[in-house]
Amino acid sequence: MHRGPNAWIVAGVAAVVGATIGGATAVSELVLQPLQIGEMAIVTAITSGPAPKLATPEITYDFGRMIVGEKGTHDFAFTNKGEAPLELTKGATSCKCTISGLEQTSIAPGETANVKLEWTANPGGPGGDFRQTALILTNDPLRPEVTLTIQGKSFAMWDPFPSGVVFTDLQTDAVASATAKVITYGARPPELLSVRVSEESNVITNPVEQGDRDVAQAAEVPASPYFSATADPLESNEFASITGATGGFLLTVTTVPPLPIGPRTNQLELVFTIPDGEATGEAATGFVPPTEPEGGWLAKLTVQANVVGPLSLAGAQWDATREFVRMGSLSTATGGQTKLFLTAKGEHRGVVRPTVKEVVPASMQVEVGEPTAIGDGVVVRIPLSISIPAGSPTCNHLGSRQGGLGRVVLETGHPEVPELTIPVRVAVSP
Repeated sequence: MHRGPNAWIVAGVAAVVGATIGGATAVSELVLQPLQIGEMAIVTAITSGPAPKLATPEITYDFGRMIVGEKGTHDFAFTNKGEAPLELTKGATSCKCTISGLEQTSIAPGETANVKLEWTANPGGPGGDFRQTALILTNDPLRPEVTLTIQGKSFAMWDPFPSGVVFTDLQTDAVASATAKVITYGARPPELLSVRVSEESNVITNPVEQGDRDVAQAAEVPASPYFSATADPLESNEFASITGATGGFLLTVTTVPPLPIGPRTNQLELVFTIPDGEATGEAATGFVPPTEPEGGWLAKLTVQANVVGPLSLAGAQWDATREFVRMGSLSTATGGQTKLFLTAKGEHRGVVRPTVKEVVPASMQVEVGEPTAIGDGVVVRIPLSISIPAGSPTCNHLGSRQGGLGRVVLETGHPEVPELTIPVRVAVSP
């Protein structure tokens, strides 16, 4: 005879299953419900009675693109939707962000007041993305503090595209041109004051902050006799795709022969002014443009040229890109040496007979070998042996601030290139 389950056993099993299901449900609810950090601690701090309630439609503002040195302000609205006065107190700010004003330190229920933040876009810096914060303390038990954030990207008054102009493998009598653009971001299109290529070789590209003396000091450097320069205003369609751009110039640099053989680095200098706009200033735009330096804005770009002529150099330690001999760091105990080949071509190749005129450092020795005709005499090749003997005194000619490059100066006998300077990068240490 079949007997049914004991009623007490059934009741016990049901109790265990029910407890398990209930616990699992509670766990699933806990997992699925987002955890709000700090909410429990704040709720336990609420006291009975009327309380303020803060509402802020925004706590982050993006200034977008700002000119380096430009000032901007933004008002953040604070509304009290509670039943008691909302008290505001200034807190800490990040290093360059300022809470410039609290319209009210106490906001009545139903009222709104503004908190103004002021920011100067990376003064004296290189530009780039920025993000700054300011802390406001309140007596709202649910929001005892609010972090306001401003962000954006700062950029210089002008940008070069590219950063300079380059001439490669020019002949001494070559007339060649190269171009670059300067894009400006002022309130209105720029007006040209002057443009030229100077003899300055210590090039500073795209300075972001200028003093009043910068333009005057640049003008004191003489112009280069080997280059001429012009600047033509850009049409609006030529900078329309660049965010924030309002104008610019097309710069054209042209060589003026005869050109000296070897590498050259000069400086293209463009001086321009930005006319005042009709609706500028903090009241109209929220931005205060940086003060224009006396004499106008000065834009600097590099001008690089490599003039080859009828004579050229080759060798294992000859750096054809930088145009110098790489002997490197040597020991005074062992010294070092390298070999180059001077190649002459053209109608005067047969008269090239190099002699040493000068060497730096003085311990360097140069031997000139016999010329050899190559390719049915179309080219003449002359070996050059450059050495630093063992026991030579220490020196630094690595091209750093501590010491410029060494050199070998040859008198060639060529009527068009009577003298040739070979830069040498070398140092001798104990």
